[in-house]
Amino acid sequence: MKHKTVVRSGFNSISGFYDFWYDTPLGAYADRVEKRVFQSFLRDLPSNTLVLDLGTGTGVLLQFLLQKNFEVIGIDFSKDMIRKANEKIGKNQGSLVLGDIENLPFQNEAFDIVSAMTTLEFVNNVEKLLQEIRRVLKSGGQFILGVLTSLSSWSFDRKIRGIISKDIFSYAKFYTSFELIKLLKGAKFSEIDIKGAVFAPPFTPKRFFPFVERIEQKIMESSILRMIGAFLAVRAKKI
Repeated sequence: MKHKTVVRSGFNSISGFYDFWYDTPLGAYADRVEKRVFQSFLRDLPSNTLVLDLGTGTGVLLQFLLQKNFEVIGIDFSKDMIRKANEKIGKNQGSLVLGDIENLPFQNEAFDIVSAMTTLEFVNNVEKLLQEIRRVLKSGGQFILGVLTSLSSWSFDRKIRGIISKDIFSYAKFYTSFELIKLLKGAKFSEIDIKGAVFAPPFTPKRFFPFVERIEQKIMESSILRMIGAFLAVRAKKI
């Protein structure tokens, strides 16, 4: 409970300036390529697909999913993040729920898709969360997530900054593709597909972003190179 309380407090405290990062050249680049790889898992889904977005935060992914004409419900345990999401998308465009994603307040087999963008990193009990996701997914439903990897220059940068000055990433766990596959298989998910993104280091000059983005599409599915990307996008199906 202490971990969860500290993380919730941390996200409440940064809610007012959380989205500012996306206005920076580095943040805008990361956002573009992360959404592009996420989109590769969303193709051919009908517009009435019902999505549950876990750890929806200020609604960055939720807004993107709404633009794809999906029906979306977002849930987060930070009241300040939920308030910011409401301000961004408007209350009539999607449903936002204040709640604990490790104890989802939804019926069994309610959703076609469950999504989570940089959410697993801050979860106290990942195994319990995965069981909850399986519970609320329909048979054949998909879990699509994005996580920050432990082998990239970005994770090393965040760890060093966390030592120097405590921030929200001091409480994050970063993952490798092997760890994710083990977790998902242990939770009885199948047909696991993993792609990498955000290959430019955090200190990359902004003039190089267009070049990196051009080659990202070619290497995001490489089983070797994806491990050094800062971001992994994963799709898994409920057995």
